[in-house]
Amino acid sequence: MRGLYVAELEDLYSAEEQLVEALPKLASYATAVELQMAFEAHLEETKKHLQRLDQVFETLAVTPSGRRCTMMERLIEKAYEVADAETKGDVLDAALIARVRHVEHYEIAGYGTLKTCAIILGEVAHLRLFQQTVHEEAVADDWLTEIAHAIDIEWAIRTRANWKADDREVLRPLEIDRPVLCEESHGLRSLSSDAISEPRAE
Repeated sequence: MRGLYVAELEDLYSAEEQLVEALPKLASYATAVELQMAFEAHLEETKKHLQRLDQVFETLAVTPSGRRCTMMERLIEKAYEVADAETKGDVLDAALIARVRHVEHYEIAGYGTLKTCAIILGEVAHLRLFQQTVHEEAVADDWLTEIAHAIDIEWAIRTRANWKADDREVLRPLEIDRPVLCEESHGLRSLSSDAISEPRAE
């Protein structure tokens, strides 16, 4: 079990390192301001994920082998491919979100395995670290889902689709503070307040 534990740790360590390198580039592709903000915010979280993994390796007296996570490498390549293939705008942003959500799900699954190993091995301190990371990954995934939903609604509004006014209100996760920018900034397209709104009071 310890061998599986260390192997999974090394896999996710490489995955997080690759994501730290990729997120700034993916943010530069985004045309919606909030999507760029999501990528930039998750970059800072991913750096913390690496720091937590460093803590785990230190307590195990293990140095990461440097083995590259080929699955993450391929997932990031696919994200770059859609960025090169799609034009700017809603389609590109939706494609980027889809690919990065694949990344998030891969990491959530990996940390789930680590949590199971930590329980079996009695590594309670490690378990707490993994739970915190999984929570942050899940919130990031929810945020991306809501941005995608807002993009779809905004596209539908522009094409005069028959959407009810209530459908334009998108609830957000409460665990993270994400201001919505409604002005053009640095050549980026901002999502309208119609597309993304605060939860309504009951």
